[in-house]
Amino acid sequence: MTLKSVRANSAIIALLLTVTFLFLASLHPTRVSAAEIQTTGSLTVTKIVATGGDASPSDFLIHVTQEGEVSGSPQPGSSEGTTYSSLLAGTYNVSESGEFQNYTATFTGDCNSDGYVTVSSDANATCTITNTYVPPTPTSSDIALTKTVDNATPNIGATVTYTLTAIDTGADATGVVVQDTLPANVTFVSTSTSDTIGVYDSTTGIWTIGALGSTTSAVLHIMATVNAGLGNGTVINNTASVIAGDTSDQSENNSASASATVTIPTTGGGSSTPPPAPIGNGPIVGSFGGGGGSGPVAPQPTGVVLGASTTTIPSLPPSSPDYSSCSAYLTAFIGTGENNDPTQVMRLQTFLNTYEGATLTVNGIYDAPTLAATMAFQKKYGTDILHPWGIGAPTGYVYLTTRREINEIYCHFTQNFPLSPNEQAIITAALTGGSGGGHTGSSGTPSQTAAIAVTDMGTSTDSDSSMSSSSPVTGNPITNFFKNLFGN
Repeated sequence: MTLKSVRANSAIIALLLTVTFLFLASLHPTRVSAAEIQTTGSLTVTKIVATGGDASPSDFLIHVTQEGEVSGSPQPGSSEGTTYSSLLAGTYNVSESGEFQNYTATFTGDCNSDGYVTVSSDANATCTITNTYVPPTPTSSDIALTKTVDNATPNIGATVTYTLTAIDTGADATGVVVQDTLPANVTFVSTSTSDTIGVYDSTTGIWTIGALGSTTSAVLHIMATVNAGLGNGTVINNTASVIAGDTSDQSENNSASASATVTIPTTGGGSSTPPPAPIGNGPIVGSFGGGGGSGPVAPQPTGVVLGASTTTIPSLPPSSPDYSSCSAYLTAFIGTGENNDPTQVMRLQTFLNTYEGATLTVNGIYDAPTLAATMAFQKKYGTDILHPWGIGAPTGYVYLTTRREINEIYCHFTQNFPLSPNEQAIITAALTGGSGGGHTGSSGTPSQTAAIAVTDMGTSTDSDSSMSSSSPVTGNPITNFFKNLFGN
């Protein structure tokens, strides 16, 4: 066979093989190479940051990888979700990065707990990453203070309550001490029986708490009265500070303040400022209209407070905080239809407004509202005012025992104002039916004084007598006895 024939035969054979392959291929049109089969799917990743901490979803970068970052990765997290499209079917890993610490990540949806997710052909897989803030374990104690006052607009004499709360926002604390010194224009009354943590020294203002566990708190209630003599609008500031037990470098929360503004109500155009305290050392024995300055001065008291009712200390102290110079506030006698000293009546009206919550017009007139308020006061302190006379019904006359009670309350019961022998004799005579020998001030007559004594006793011995009447009671046998005795 020649070389030329061999080449011809080879060409024929090659042609036959090509035709055969094409024919066989036409019989199986769906058979293609595996490399030519490329199906795709998508993946949506949603980012959620739970409450706590300062981070937001966009503060984290979301990574989707499969032997490297896929197209479009990384991207900031989104609570609306970010979709990665045209991903070849297969397994991918979802992760995150960012500068925020103390967050734990939880994977849900189609992701497993490690963030792996399978993307299927022509399907969308989902993966949700939820971050929860976990506060770091504190290594130092951090005492935070808050302080409030229950009445931001107190009147003079009112009792306000400061509430001081200390909470440990850090590690367990030891030796915690808080300083809460009351301002000079209030007077300490007491703490609350509900305060069970620590000891408060009202003299130094030191609240010794001691040990305080992490996240636990201690509460202190301080009751104080607003001192007399303060002007309307006076601002009372009270600040407390942590002075021991806080080992953190956070000092902003170590102090707290509460403020109150003195608000003195004005009724009916009357004065909103109490009349000044009189100068002197005790009650002055005198008669109606005497100007408050007539009669001998009673000796300084040395006895004890009389009557069970005096165990309740009123709110208002005198203008002098130490009480050592406190003297009688009311010095004259006052009664319906008498020639009363207007200044003394104004003192009475201011006293009843301040101490008893009355709303009298401070006008110096002993009118019906003032009379009713006086009788209510006598009823309230009947042990000291009415019982010495052997009666239970109020009279409305401001005489020996009523005036004494007002002065002792005004001085916060740090001073006593005992009756003189002559004044006590009047009461004894009323109780025994005998003659007390009479009493007169520099401008008073025996008959005037006796009449006052009688009306100060009232008409009833029933301690529960009605208070509906606004007029003094007269006309009982004791009244007639004194009228006869003094020539009335």
